[in-house]
Amino acid sequence: MAPECPTFDRDLVSQNMHWDERCRELFDIPAGKTVTYDDDFLACLHPHDRERVNDHILNFAFVKALSDGKYDVTYRIIGARDKKLRWIRSRGKVFFNADSVPIRFIGAVFDITDIKQANKKNALLSAIIQSSYDAIISKNLDGLVESWNGAAERMFGFTAEEMIGQSIFKIIPPGKQDEEQQILSRVKKGERLEHFETTRLRKDGTQIDISLTISPIKNEDDEIIGLSKIARDISDQKLAELRKNDFITIASHELKTPLTTIKSYVQLLLSKARTDNDKFKTEALSRVEKQANKMSALIQNFLNSAKLLEGKLDLVIERFKAYDLLTEITEDAKLLSPSHPIIMKDCEDLFVTGDRNKIAQVMGNLISNAVKYSPLGSTITISCKAIGGQAQIAVSDTGIGIEKKDQAKLFDRFYRVENDKLKNVAGFGIGLYLVAEILRFHDSRILVESKANAGSKFYFNLPISQ
Repeated sequence: MAPECPTFDRDLVSQNMHWDERCRELFDIPAGKTVTYDDDFLACLHPHDRERVNDHILNFAFVKALSDGKYDVTYRIIGARDKKLRWIRSRGKVFFNADSVPIRFIGAVFDITDIKQANKKNALLSAIIQSSYDAIISKNLDGLVESWNGAAERMFGFTAEEMIGQSIFKIIPPGKQDEEQQILSRVKKGERLEHFETTRLRKDGTQIDISLTISPIKNEDDEIIGLSKIARDISDQKLAELRKNDFITIASHELKTPLTTIKSYVQLLLSKARTDNDKFKTEALSRVEKQANKMSALIQNFLNSAKLLEGKLDLVIERFKAYDLLTEITEDAKLLSPSHPIIMKDCEDLFVTGDRNKIAQVMGNLISNAVKYSPLGSTITISCKAIGGQAQIAVSDTGIGIEKKDQAKLFDRFYRVENDKLKNVAGFGIGLYLVAEILRFHDSRILVESKANAGSKFYFNLPISQ
């Protein structure tokens, strides 16, 4: 049974006023105190509401011809002792004598503070949504649009009137219909999706690239009843990336031919210097060859990066012996990085399935990274062991380590850790991105275990082939 609401009763002939216990509590008037209209009721009214409410009572509610005795007004009060601000809705009835003179005024008061605060919060939220640069859309579990802000109108070309109550599939290209079902099934499990890149349709039929953040909408019982989507137009960003990738590809191809010529001549000169036993030329040309090889690897990384972005990475899947590949890579790494001992430890003799050359590239990048971020003379360890039907291949170092906040972004393209210790370390932030993408094409993923100043371990799994 709902609690009774606070009530008041004012005798307009004797001017006696009665407030029940609940009404006194609301206005914070002590029990036993004689309540008066001026000293208690008007005194508790908010200064900005006092004149309005008093005028409404005297010049409207108490005038039978205007109000027919009906009283309904909303105002603010400030507690007599606790000084708390509360929102009140008061409803009542004025009784008149035969001459239409008011003789009695009774009614009830309702604390609507929570409602007012919720309305204020909702109004603020609505203002934020409507002024947002991003499209903000909500839909129910049947895929019907329930809200559509101004940015959504500008982005997709449909007005709110055209979309509310319509299926969200109206803006989804035919080839992306299944994607929406997958999103729905994930959100129904309580998942939140961030930076989900996809394409959507505008009213004029053109497609735009967007990034979505999708969250479940829940009712008071914590049941999922819909989805909230925030969409950002990334068409310009995608176009800029495409132009940048085109430039990288063209520049890399243009650099590749002269670099190949340089390497060929360096190898000829190096061979002659060794034959002539010219130590100075041998040392100098060896350094030139080493730097040329580094540049060649960098160019190849750029080309592979461009291929990955176009989804054109071709894999040659084969069965090969992991131990043999790791041995080759270790020996090559020792020649390229004599400043660091590179060892194989706990390497089991396992056959795995994958693209041998691409896995070699993965290992080359991991070892190169370990060397770059480890002190001179520190050991780089390569391992390979069977774990649950998978071969876990790892590269470990005792270098500067990676803070937790940086680990999630390590495999983003062009990402480099901000660290004073790394100012003089060369790189473009492509190596680990390539590692992650090549492994993704193998249905695997690169993982990292690291702490600042405590070294790092990068590892991945490949299926063991019997």
